[in-house]
Amino acid sequence: MAWKQTPLLLLVYMVTTGSGRDRTDLLNVCMDAKHHKTKPGPEDKLHDQGPWKHRDSLSQCSPWKKNACCSVNTSQELHKADSRLYF
Repeated sequence: MAWKQTPLLLLVYMVTTGSGRDRTDLLNVCMDAKHHKTKPGPEDKLHDQGPWKHRDSLSQCSPWKKNACCSVNTSQELHKADSRLYF
């Protein structure tokens, strides 16, 4: 009886392992939005955006500098008080 299910189990195994993406590949996705890149990549200047009134504002973008979905220009505009990014 088990020999009848073997081809079916083999087919299910091949489909699930062959068509799946790597787990890290699932994290390399940017939103499909106006101010986002199509694919994440390094942006070295995200952590160096000039003088700030509040010290914690300086580090808001730095965790994503190695794999960012926004460009330097976008991140700088977001931190401005008079930003017109979404208007």
